[in-house]
Amino acid sequence: MPLPDTPDPKTSNLYQQLSSEQLGTASKTNFDIAQDSIFLDSTSEDELRRVNLIGQATNLQSQSGPIVGTMAIKTATIPGSGLFRTVHQPNQGEIWQVVAASFDLQNSTGNVKNRIYLSDGTNEVIAENESASADGEFIITTSGPIYYSYEVYLQAWSQGTFDDVVWEVAVVRVR
Repeated sequence: MPLPDTPDPKTSNLYQQLSSEQLGTASKTNFDIAQDSIFLDSTSEDELRRVNLIGQATNLQSQSGPIVGTMAIKTATIPGSGLFRTVHQPNQGEIWQVVAASFDLQNSTGNVKNRIYLSDGTNEVIAENESASADGEFIITTSGPIYYSYEVYLQAWSQGTFDDVVWEVAVVRVR
């Protein structure tokens, strides 16, 4: 049964582009490419409803919570004290969430300060802060989730005496 008050679904550009996909194995990449060509105007309303329908049916779009198949561990190496390194900068239009983080101190002595920052490329805001004298889990203590985007992305920073600090951050896409 077609959506109410819509033209025949056979004329849908979205359905034509995704015709080789199956519900359980649909690709997030192909879904993103197909929906990128849709304009946000009144003549595209039917295609926008189809995007929502397909996105929800395939779990490639989230109305609340993570998008299936997008969990990843991002790595960044900080080669010297006081340096920032981008851990992850998503594609435009995407929103990601930090799930967990850890770091590996290489030849450290004394205490090393470790922070997760949100940055817009000019300004940084501390999202989490921890000092450590050994490798370990970075304990996230914020009262809510840490979300980030293309415009305000995830960076790591470490300060102290060490050769390298290798960060691993588990993230998941939520939009």
